[in-house]
Amino acid sequence: MSKAQSARHWIPLAEKTAKILRTDPNDQMSAAANAEDMGILQLVDDLDKRGKLGAITSRWNDFMAGGVGAGDPEVEALRVKMGLSTTLLANAHVGSRAGTTMIEHFQELADAKKMDAPTLRSGVKSELDYIKDRAMLSAAGCFCVQHYAKGRGI
Repeated sequence: MSKAQSARHWIPLAEKTAKILRTDPNDQMSAAANAEDMGILQLVDDLDKRGKLGAITSRWNDFMAGGVGAGDPEVEALRVKMGLSTTLLANAHVGSRAGTTMIEHFQELADAKKMDAPTLRSGVKSELDYIKDRAMLSAAGCFCVQHYAKGRGI
């Protein structure tokens, strides 16, 4: 997979939105039943609104190891999507030569172990801004041959 393709795969992982369906339709503070359909930014916002993000960010290493938030589909979805995000970011930046050190570097970029919700959101949005450039998309959101040719020195 090319760097640009990895970047294009990362974009919806971060910014996809879905209509949130609650596990208890009468309780807007209940977990989302469709967390797998939500992007990272939407998950961050919803977990923050429900008061669950603070516990996650204060114990980030435990969270990424699966020890925090067991049983909450939104927490699990965020953990998996943050893991996928790290791999795709590294691949979009350096291609298939992304070794363990490079993946750890990208994990630290939006690592929330010392962050609150606004800071985590800002970090992910900064990554999104970078990735949109790497994806070589036109203003209309489609692949731009001129960006591709320019990046290749053609």
